[in-house]
Amino acid sequence: MTIQNTAGNRLVTLEEFAKFPERPRYELVCGALEELPMAETAAHEHTCALAGRHLGEHVFSNRLGTVLGSNYGYVTIKPAPSTCRNADVSYISAEREERKDLYGMFFDGAPDLAVEILSGFDCDLELTQKTIEYLNAGGKAVWIIDIDARIITVHTCSRLHNIGGSLMTTQNIAAPPVTLEEYAALPKHPRYELVKGELVEQMVASEEHEYTGSLVVIRVGNHVLLNRLGRVYLSNRGYVTGPDSPATSRMPDVSFVSNVRLGRPELAGMLYNGAPDLAVEILSDSNTPAEIAQKIDEYLSAGGKAVWVIDIDARIITVHTTEAPPLILTDADTIDGADYLPGFACPVADLLPASDA
Repeated sequence: MTIQNTAGNRLVTLEEFAKFPERPRYELVCGALEELPMAETAAHEHTCALAGRHLGEHVFSNRLGTVLGSNYGYVTIKPAPSTCRNADVSYISAEREERKDLYGMFFDGAPDLAVEILSGFDCDLELTQKTIEYLNAGGKAVWIIDIDARIITVHTCSRLHNIGGSLMTTQNIAAPPVTLEEYAALPKHPRYELVKGELVEQMVASEEHEYTGSLVVIRVGNHVLLNRLGRVYLSNRGYVTGPDSPATSRMPDVSFVSNVRLGRPELAGMLYNGAPDLAVEILSDSNTPAEIAQKIDEYLSAGGKAVWVIDIDARIITVHTTEAPPLILTDADTIDGADYLPGFACPVADLLPASDA
């Protein structure tokens, strides 16, 4: 007999789903295939890795069972039309590991613990449905991780066979701050700054922003190279302006570190311990005055000698140091390196894209 849904579409059985060539990309929901998004963010993937690692270490060292990734399927509704879910991370206790797999690849029921990490594709109704399914199918707990809000919502149920709104309990747990070691291990680390233990994604820079950065690198870099003053870096270099937990690591658009400070040991194997002698921040639409003021304070408090803030639209550079009030220079002025970049002098206009006027 062919099973159909109310719209008359043929429903997929568990046996057919098990033979599907790209099964990990789909969940089976009430007999219908639902494609799972292929591309997750670096933060999502990193959070999966963290949850899997910490759970796995505890489970393995105490011989509690098995921790699995997102490719393993759990049959939360067995009678047709069936449902088979793929949690981002899951744990099965030792006493339930021997439960026979359906069609050699699906666990018959829910894991003891299912971990779902929110993405931009999820909706509240979908997450509620998944949580109810996991707990009704023998699961003991569901963790919903919200990376942006930095909370984990823990769902449990006192009576697993009869879940209701009054029986399901939730608990919000603040996620621990990201450490410097975890930050350094991010697969796409240059796209993030670490601000008081939280990952802050950096917006893709405009062409004009990147071009202005290259002008600064050329002018400052040539002077530093010719005079053997130190090294100039682009925006992928991380500087730990707040080493204590929760830590902060910034990435200025351009930076200069003098020879006397180059030998400083790096933190987490790749992050400079402190601020550069000179940090250059080029304003973009996503920046706020409070954010820029915070960065300036961090750089100067962490050993930096100067911060240049470049406003392309206003065609000005504001020089911040610990020795004097902010100095605003227009494109008719010349900027010099004072004692932090000895001998450097350059027209401000040469560090900005050509004016349309």
